[in-house]
Amino acid sequence: MVLRHQVDAFSRWAEERTQQISHVAIFHKTAKVTPDELLNRVLPQLKQTLNGVAIGAGTNANFVQLNRNPPTSTDLDFLTFAVHPQEHAFDNTTIIENAEAQRYTAESGKALAKNRDIRVSPVTIQRRFNANMENYETPSESAEYPWAGEQSYDVSFGALWTLGSIKNLSESDTKSITYYETVGERGIVQGESPTAWPHRFKSFPGMVFPVFFLFRYLLGRQDFKVIRSTVSDNTIIESLVLKKGAKQEVIIANFSKNDIKVQLKNLAGHGTIKILNATNFRQAVIDSEWLNKTPNTRISLDKPIHLTPVSLNCITIS
Repeated sequence: MVLRHQVDAFSRWAEERTQQISHVAIFHKTAKVTPDELLNRVLPQLKQTLNGVAIGAGTNANFVQLNRNPPTSTDLDFLTFAVHPQEHAFDNTTIIENAEAQRYTAESGKALAKNRDIRVSPVTIQRRFNANMENYETPSESAEYPWAGEQSYDVSFGALWTLGSIKNLSESDTKSITYYETVGERGIVQGESPTAWPHRFKSFPGMVFPVFFLFRYLLGRQDFKVIRSTVSDNTIIESLVLKKGAKQEVIIANFSKNDIKVQLKNLAGHGTIKILNATNFRQAVIDSEWLNKTPNTRISLDKPIHLTPVSLNCITIS
């Protein structure tokens, strides 16, 4: 009876907001994966109430939980699971390598989903909770820095790792991906309030984290298609290639602390490049319009392109 009242209350709330809701994920409070029994009880009413809204289920935890006991309901529109790179190891190389593993996870998810979509949500750099013990995150009651505080303000682990994640999940035909939060230590901007942990999280009110510029760059190219690309060593560099007709964009992350040179194969002529690195980091994080204000530097595609250490490089092929 309690469940019936909950579904009725949610249905009334959602009916007034159907123009604002694109998809709904159903989770269970204690079960690690949404049980079929629950779906059989609530899906018919939600389908009727939320006409045109995609409804899915899965896990608020990791793919391993979904893989062990996936929902079998054929009325679901999508399956969902979360992603983070620090389940077993925490060093930089492991975190970077995890981005490629996300491709295989998403492809395995597609096999489980059969004809349904895969929506990955959320993607975070830090683990939000221990999925072996809990099903959702609980608020921290300690004044200590929370274990799920992000590193998204740091160009090396924010913008660069996120590029690798977007590349691998997009190339595996993931329907949608949810990243981070909007404001605060786990967001893409600090917002108006200062950080509660200044000794650990080196930000200031109004700060724009570097990952903000990656998302802004990509949102300006929503009508481009992702083209599969490869690199010689994805622990050093990673690439995301976008194309729209004759227009082509290449975004390259240099994870290393060294200057390196890369050659774009099968491309010739000229292009332009915008670079986010340690040199302009301080200027960028105080101005959300930095990306638009930064002039393009002309480059020759016939020659190796110089990438500065720990940098995000946005190349437009002219």
